[in-house]
Amino acid sequence: MKEPLYNSRIILNYVRLVEKKYPYVDLKDVLRTAGMERYQVDDEGHWFSQEQVNRFHQRLGQLVWNKDIAREAGLFASSPESLGSLRIAVCTFLGPDHSYSLFTRNVSRFSRSSVYESKKLGPQATEITVTPKPGVREESFQCANRLGYIEAMARSINLQFPRIEHPECMFRGDGRCRYVVSWASSAERALRAVTISGILLVPALLFLFSRVFSFQSALTYLLPWAIVVFLALAVIQRQYTVHTLRLMLGTVREVSEDLFDQNQENYDLARCVREIGNIIGAHNHDLDPLLQQVAAVMEEFLFFERGIIFLADDKGERLQPRAWYGVTTEQLDVVRTYPGQRLDPSMPSGISAMAYLLQKPFLVDDIERVRGELSPDVYEFARQMGIKSYITCPVIYAGKSLGVLSVDNRRTKRPLQQRDLDLLMGIASLVGVGIHATLMGKEHRERQRSFFRLARGE
Repeated sequence: MKEPLYNSRIILNYVRLVEKKYPYVDLKDVLRTAGMERYQVDDEGHWFSQEQVNRFHQRLGQLVWNKDIAREAGLFASSPESLGSLRIAVCTFLGPDHSYSLFTRNVSRFSRSSVYESKKLGPQATEITVTPKPGVREESFQCANRLGYIEAMARSINLQFPRIEHPECMFRGDGRCRYVVSWASSAERALRAVTISGILLVPALLFLFSRVFSFQSALTYLLPWAIVVFLALAVIQRQYTVHTLRLMLGTVREVSEDLFDQNQENYDLARCVREIGNIIGAHNHDLDPLLQQVAAVMEEFLFFERGIIFLADDKGERLQPRAWYGVTTEQLDVVRTYPGQRLDPSMPSGISAMAYLLQKPFLVDDIERVRGELSPDVYEFARQMGIKSYITCPVIYAGKSLGVLSVDNRRTKRPLQQRDLDLLMGIASLVGVGIHATLMGKEHRERQRSFFRLARGE
């Protein structure tokens, strides 16, 4: 089944666990076997199919000395080393039943394979049911993974000694999986109850003590000790509350920062598209100034540190750099003297040439992995430019390739992701429109000049 059903964050959780606890495992081999790329796993907007997830778990199970790796991966979601998906999915300041309810309502952010529902069974118990959607066939390891996630969520919201029962399971012949989570009262609630009970018992204790000894003795000996005990309980309760609030504020801050960063990226992308559109609409002169203006807009609004726009030469034999940004002074001569990649369909000299010929984008997460597909001059250009990973997208208009747009991150090493490739394809489409409009404008001006020369009899 090739329908995208599972968000990449589920696989990323496995990957983080393996990197921490099973460093001997060759993750590249596991991902390659599953038909996954690391940049896809790192992209929170990417989804994988049931078939890919099955192959991933099967290969991982062959390499890891743990038959219960799926449940361990789910449980790992509550650890600081994980991606913090549970801390984002639920709010720790809510009660357990509300947190589980919120989790099941938002689980579609992680999985499209099943319908999740929760129901409160009492003051300290809740029920979670998972019903597969028609046509979806999950595997038993995914049930174990869910159990791990449910237990991890209990840890994330600081439940004390949660008990998780699994009375119904679709892999035992039932039509759904049902989990019942119950828990004891929190430490804070228990301390509060003890304090209130103690306050209510003080008058009775004073009365009994005064009957046995004297009222003066009760005030002298019993009351000070009662005050000390209650103050100690109050201090402990306060410290526990402060600790809980700090955890909550940390979670809220993480979520807020993630949302702010995502909103800023979306805003910058919208501005970039608008500015490039304005440039294309207003530009009717030579091609190179247009491309350089586009490169300047990309540098201002996009989070790629370096970009180069390559166009095919007049003979269609090579891709040559025409505009760029983020290139250091030392690299300018390298770019200006670079002859470009050969566009020979039988033997293209690089990945960008393949993108041009196949009209297909590529994300190269490690240039050493594709070194065998690069000609010596292309690899030397990449080495001199310090390129480690990059995205290259064809610039197309009306089904015809015009060039390619390539970007990379040189200093921050921000990992390139699948959504970056999709974003760049949109920018490349706009660049294709601008190039076509400029070339058509140039042809129109040439025809006008020819017409006036003929009219003057020249």
